[in-house]
Amino acid sequence: MDNKRKKISVASLRYVLREIMWPRRKLILLGIILIIFNRMSGLVLPASTQYLVDNVIMGGDMEMLYWLLGGVGLAVLIQAVTSYSLTMLLSVEAQHLIASLRSQVQKHVLRLPVRIFDNTKSGELVSRIMDDVEGVRNLVGTGLVQLVGGTITAVVA
Repeated sequence: MDNKRKKISVASLRYVLREIMWPRRKLILLGIILIIFNRMSGLVLPASTQYLVDNVIMGGDMEMLYWLLGGVGLAVLIQAVTSYSLTMLLSVEAQHLIASLRSQVQKHVLRLPVRIFDNTKSGELVSRIMDDVEGVRNLVGTGLVQLVGGTITAVVA
């Protein structure tokens, strides 16, 4: 197998959307909501700097300092909870998905004719079963978080 990048076919994209993403649409929607809360709370600290300089330091409003500290503390807490929830939610689901896909690929390989096994190295088959499915982890897990989170940060900031 060569290292050239493969183009994604329309049929492959349909399969991913229909068989992998659509059954998990509620989970993905919850993940996107958690990402939004996470990124928005992450922007509180940089935004609070303006109020700190303008109102507390320059204006001498010490009561505003307590509100800022409370708001920043709450934002950090929200960010921690959403990060943990997001990691647990997506990583557990990605593990279930990978186990299911590996099982499907293994069943398919066992139904192949014997001549396929004669002509193919065993390490190549094991590699296909174990490693190729790992790309799905990026789709459901970190890839989704980075794509949506980066987009939100770029649009809002």
